[in-house]
Amino acid sequence: MSYLPPLGQEGEEALGRRVAVPFRGEVQVGVVVGEGGRPWGYPRHDIAYMDPAPSPPPADILFL
Repeated sequence: MSYLPPLGQEGEEALGRRVAVPFRGEVQVGVVVGEGGRPWGYPRHDIAYMDPAPSPPPADILFL
C-alpha cells in the first residue's frame, strides 16, 4: 500500500520504521519498505511513526 509520511514529519528517515496507518476503517501497523516513486490512487498520510529510528536498518530492508 502507498501512504504519505505523517503530517509534519515529511523529511524524516522512514525506511524500516513501523508506522500506524488507516486501513479499511481500522488502524493497522505496517513497515516502510520503499520510498519515493509515484503513489497509486489517492494516498493518505500515515498516522504516526511508532519507532524513533528505523529497525531493521534501511540497508537490510533494501537487501530484502
